[in-house]
Order: sequence, then C-alpha cells, then structure tokens
Amino acid sequence: MLGVDKTENDVTIRGYKVPMYYYKGQLRTMALLEVKVFQTYDNSQCVTTFNYLSVGTPAAVTESFALMAAMGFILGITPEVGNVYGDWQAAVNAAVLFTEVQIKSIYSVTDFYTLPLPAGDSGAQAGIPSPAFVCYSLQTNRVRSDVRRGNRRLVGCNEESLDNFGEIIAGQNTILTQTALSMSAVLTYDDEGNTLSFTPLIISKEKYVAPSGQDAYRYYSTLELQTDHMAVGIAWTPKLYASTQVSRKRGRGI
Repeated sequence: MLGVDKTENDVTIRGYKVPMYYYKGQLRTMALLEVKVFQTYDNSQCVTTFNYLSVGTPAAVTESFALMAAMGFILGITPEVGNVYGDWQAAVNAAVLFTEVQIKSIYSVTDFYTLPLPAGDSGAQAGIPSPAFVCYSLQTNRVRSDVRRGNRRLVGCNEESLDNFGEIIAGQNTILTQTALSMSAVLTYDDEGNTLSFTPLIISKEKYVAPSGQDAYRYYSTLELQTDHMAVGIAWTPKLYASTQVSRKRGRGI
C-alpha cells in the first residue's frame, strides 16, 4: 500500500478530522484529490480529469487550494515545480477556452475549491483548429499489472502541427513533451514553511451495480482501501500521432 501505514492518531484541521499515516518513516497527513478542468471548444464542453495524492500537514490553506496554485491556475502564484496549466496552454490552439477548475479532496466534505478562470484564458497557438474529436494523446507507463495505463486526450490540435496521416511534427512534439513532464512531476506548495507535495497517479475505481442496474465505478470507501488500487510513479509521454475521442464529436461534448 505505497509504503503507507494507517495510525489511530487522527488530527482535526479546520474543524474536520484528517487521517494520519506513516509515510517514509514520518507521521504525515495524506489526501486523495481530484482535479477537473473545464474547457469550451467549438461550442462543446470538454472536461479533463487528474488525480493527485497529497502528503504534508496544511497550515493556512486547504490542500485543494494548494494544488490549484501548484498546477499554475491561480494568478500571482508561480508554481514551484513545472507549470501544468501554462505548458498545457502552450500546447493547444487558441480556440480552446479554459473556463473553470474544480478540485476536491475525495474523503473530505469541506476541502474543495472551485475557480472560474478569467475570460479569455485560452490555448496559446494560432493556426487552423482541428475538429473537436481530433486530439493530442498522452499516455502513462504501467507500474502495476492491476491498474491500466492512464490516457489523456487534449483537445485543440492545430492542422499545421499534423503531418501525413496525423503524425505530429517535431516542434509540436517538443511542446507536448514539456507538457507531459509537468503532468508527471511531483508538485509542491509552501504553506507557511510546511511543504505540501502532490504526486500524480492513476486510480482504479470500485465496480458496482448502480440503481439503474448498469455497472458503474466509484472511489473506494476509504483512502486506506483506495491506496491498494492506485498506480504511483507514473510518467506521461505524448503519442507520436494525433488521436480521436468520439464523445467530442460536434454536438455531443464531454
């Protein structure tokens, strides 16, 4: 379980209990966070989701706020490691409008942060935008046999960045490689001298039968259980050819 051992010494931070864990020989608080980034492209909404495992003890801010800042979404706060948002913007067409970011701690009902992004926040590349279902594809390595590779498809391809049969030209691949490096990095935030770290990971969710009778997936009921179903130590790599996402065809959106 990631070298994490549960203790009974939970602490109370800002009015709610936070579980304590032994991590690398030290007693620390940990949390699983979910990031959703909302974008508009060709009148369709696109949502990109990430997960991070936080380690550290917050002092003045919530972990959701700290991760928002560490990813580069908050104006006036320079990320300490990489720049997920800035590198992402640099990789996509200006027709991609970033509208809102939502971050929540999965096992807390009070640690969440929603940030409407300034009007005009967009991709940085000029050029002819491809259809919404054409995308840049990034994939992780596989570090556990029971957890599949992560895949993220970034909307906003430039027609000029694609060569024959959808091969991504060298210059664009360099930009996407930088984006992948930032997505792979362990992010940090200095909270009044306390360092909070955020490790990217891939989650395997619990399968269950929904009231409709259909199979569905959800996070496991506790962080202790979920840590047995997550892949840590991932590295993102851009694929050499453009990909597609059917759910982003005109009028469908996702």
